[in-house]
Amino acid sequence: MRLPETKGKGVRLEHRISGADVNPYLVLTAILGGILLGLDRDLDLPLPLEDLKAAPASLLGHHWTTSMGWFEKSAFPEELLGKYYRDIYVAVRRDEIAALTPEISPTEYKYY
Repeated sequence: MRLPETKGKGVRLEHRISGADVNPYLVLTAILGGILLGLDRDLDLPLPLEDLKAAPASLLGHHWTTSMGWFEKSAFPEELLGKYYRDIYVAVRRDEIAALTPEISPTEYKYY
């Protein structure tokens, strides 16, 4: 989503659509929490990716285990959701990964 082009601080909001498998309440919490964090800390906005002076975006991980590791080490989920909830969420996801990955062949995982 992009707000109309204007000048000044905080002139746009960008969000990539989440997958159908996510909890919509957690997604909305993360989006609003990120906005609040940026406003509270008066963070500078990065340039839009299409701006020639913009730094390239970092690549996203493509493996569940890697993503969970990043999530667990990040201060943002703990600050937003609390350490207790973050730790439970990570434990449940790791259990889910352990249960599902043996059922998916490497070929299926790679291509689907």
